[in-house]
Amino acid sequence: MTPYAADEAALKMREQRPLFFAAPLIPILLILGVIISGSLTVLFGIALAAVTMAVACLMRIIWQTAHFKDYKNTTENRALTILGYSAVPIVLIALILNIFI
Repeated sequence: MTPYAADEAALKMREQRPLFFAAPLIPILLILGVIISGSLTVLFGIALAAVTMAVACLMRIIWQTAHFKDYKNTTENRALTILGYSAVPIVLIALILNIFI
């Protein structure tokens, strides 16, 4: 298999991966879970996990963009971007609650 054919095959495989449609709902569901449980410690743990997930997603995007051309147009890139940005509201809510409580 030539490098060009391998690159095209890898691109087609990445485009067939499904998007994470529920990714924008993750912060809302986590905050509702914390409200129901009534524990702020859970929220801070979730915020730490969210930051870890966001950093891992963004590192994967950087690595994929550096190694594959036309990676920005794939569904995997969009899904990782959504997952990375979904950590922002969780961390902001945790910081606000930490300041005011």
